[in-house]
Amino acid sequence: MKGKDTKLKCILLVDDDEFTNSIHKMVIEDVGVSKNIEVAESADAALDLLECPKVDDCKTPDLIFLDLNMPGMNGWDFLELYREKKKNCRTKSLIIILSNSTNPYDQKKAETYEEVAGFRSKPLTDLMIHEIMDHYFPS
Repeated sequence: MKGKDTKLKCILLVDDDEFTNSIHKMVIEDVGVSKNIEVAESADAALDLLECPKVDDCKTPDLIFLDLNMPGMNGWDFLELYREKKKNCRTKSLIIILSNSTNPYDQKKAETYEEVAGFRSKPLTDLMIHEIMDHYFPS
């Protein structure tokens, strides 16, 4: 991917673990798919970043990596509120759940959300990014 002209405008990492966010941000930077990587250490903070004041002015990252298990509002809560918040927006983000969960129910539940394009296990790797880019953002 490095050196390609097609880069994502913005990627949003949503995870309560600062170290995990740092590692994932470094991996994304190393692959070179986006220069703008936003980090939210809670679902609340992520929703604040995704404010949509009017239809023509949606703040929409191309890709969101979402953790499920966070204190307070978890990833499932985020998805419900995101769905409401983005209902009137013309563009929506591609969401990949990035979790340590080994519960098969979580993957099944993720499949019920049309907003969720995939479910991956942490940590994020350059291979995962290449696969996501090739599948969802082909050039």
